Amino acid sequence: MRKKELPCSRETEEAILASLLTSQDQLNSCIDILELDDFFFEENKIIFEAIKKTCQSGTPVDVHIIANRLKADNLLEVIGGVPTLITMCQNHQSTAYAEEYCSILRGKRVYRDIISTSNKAIESAQSSPVDCGVLLDDIQRQFCSIAFVTDKSLGTRVGDIVQGKYKDSAKPIADILDERREQYKTNPSKPPITGLSTGFPELDTAINGLNESNLVMLAACTSVGKTAFALNVVDHVACELGLPVGVFSLEMTAEQLTYRLLCSRSGVPSEALVTGNLTDEQLARIREELPKIEAAPIIIDDRSHPKIQELRRKARRLKACFGIRLLVVDYLTLVEPASSRASDNRQTDVASISRALKLLARELEIPILCLAQLSRKVDDRPGHRPVLGDLRESGAIEHDSDVVLFLFRRDYYDSQDRPGEAEIIIAKNRCGRVGSIILKYERNTTRFSNGRK
Repeated sequence: MRKKELPCSRETEEAILASLLTSQDQLNSCIDILELDDFFFEENKIIFEAIKKTCQSGTPVDVHIIANRLKADNLLEVIGGVPTLITMCQNHQSTAYAEEYCSILRGKRVYRDIISTSNKAIESAQSSPVDCGVLLDDIQRQFCSIAFVTDKSLGTRVGDIVQGKYKDSAKPIADILDERREQYKTNPSKPPITGLSTGFPELDTAINGLNESNLVMLAACTSVGKTAFALNVVDHVACELGLPVGVFSLEMTAEQLTYRLLCSRSGVPSEALVTGNLTDEQLARIREELPKIEAAPIIIDDRSHPKIQELRRKARRLKACFGIRLLVVDYLTLVEPASSRASDNRQTDVASISRALKLLARELEIPILCLAQLSRKVDDRPGHRPVLGDLRESGAIEHDSDVVLFLFRRDYYDSQDRPGEAEIIIAKNRCGRVGSIILKYERNTTRFSNGRK
């Protein structure tokens, strides 16, 4: 069969490329679905590869940026110059059906793979070099590979995971279990965890640490200490473990968070830092901690009210440039939805944001710790103990989260009721137990620590 007769659609390819060049939403939705071989025409392959590499580097994508990248790679004239990109976008201005076009394009590729495999099978059958049973097995394997490799929606073979060939597994499962068993035998009082340590051993054991691709929601009422607790986790991961952490602080400035971090690490009350009323001993402790904080791989973005697509784009750049191992978002309802038009249903907006954060955690393969507000109805309940239904504005938060933690302090409601004590309530844990953990809380230094007051 001649090349020009192979299944393909120039119009569909150009419509998808136009969507990627002009719509951030479609770029986020489609870029990881498509592969280079999904495109048939060479110039379209070149354009797609430039878009893919640009997106992976964390750089925004548009006609001008892609044209400059192609020019730098001496490929701009190969695809027909800037007019080709402009004409493509002008001819396909609607981006509404980009994902459907991706399915069409994938179908064309499957047909081409079937034709190629069939031609090879015919040639092998005509030459008859091997036993027919062996040939049948080989042909069957090749056709199955089209289904598994070309159509990603079919998923991953369990056998690949068992053997350690799946991308999220570096070792065979048997080897991993042997290692865990040996670690447990060495120190049974401190079983190993697969995720990042939070700095709170009892919590680590309960939730198995902060695991890759997990969305962990930390919710509480206003001024209970959500930001303080999250910053304690950031402190442990960055300063103690030496791992890069990204923080989107949508309420407090980067400077404010830095002072809080200094206050927490030095044990000097925040009021003394603000007023300058410091003793010599306090000043010495501060000077001791400053170099550690200065060296900490913490990157804070404090621009307020970003749209979710902007947050995703910045997070990708943080992963590409700094290799962040944890992302903190403070807090959920200050993130704006993708659409610039105000929605009549805030629950729908919050649901779309929480879903986008979960997908981002999976894409970057890092845990995301997201803070959220509780509704005020918890204040009217006897005992004031939060439940999952108290998550403000959307039940989708509960659905999308792998772990939901509530921060609860009795002294928030009654200063005489267990002062200095905080409770972490594990309300949802997709892969472990629920329950609660008691911590100490020093309000003046915004420091949480293990054990009861």
